[in-house]
Amino acid sequence: MTGSSTSRDVWYNALAETLGVTTMARYSQTPSSQHEFYSRGNTFHCPAARFSPVAATYPNFSLAINSKLMFDYEKGPPGAVDDGSDSRSLKLREIQVPERTALFLDGGVPGEAMLCPFQTAYTGQPKAYASQFPGRHKNAGNILFVAGHVMTLPGKDVVDMDPDSVYRGGAIYPPTKVIWRHDPTLVP
Repeated sequence: MTGSSTSRDVWYNALAETLGVTTMARYSQTPSSQHEFYSRGNTFHCPAARFSPVAATYPNFSLAINSKLMFDYEKGPPGAVDDGSDSRSLKLREIQVPERTALFLDGGVPGEAMLCPFQTAYTGQPKAYASQFPGRHKNAGNILFVAGHVMTLPGKDVVDMDPDSVYRGGAIYPPTKVIWRHDPTLVP
């Protein structure tokens, strides 16, 4: 799927092409190039991430795009189009607080220690959210914000770790340090 010709505009192909680095579509072509995907210095990976020996059987991303900014992963409005066509894309100008809205983040990979027992199992998918935020940097992780700056934030500032919260294992809501949706009033 990641190497499909229909996936040319997906971030892991489009951004890589723009940066002039190997695209995911190229990595997926042969078993040897799939193995190269896990080499040091790869754009798709945090240098501190460690992958299981079976990781080469499926691409595992340790850096991922914020899934909550992708309308095609939403279950309804805003962004959903009920005329049967594909959902629309979010425009950068629609992001109300770019300096606090996550764009890319460290994403947990299978086999990695969980930051919080309430998080879902780490998947290594190219999209992530607070529930997939690992603590691989001394219980902290990196987030690239829409405004263009990167911050290393303690997991407790990103993931709701309160066992009594309905949001436990997910994003802190209402948001404090990190906003996941284009509109901070929306529940992630």
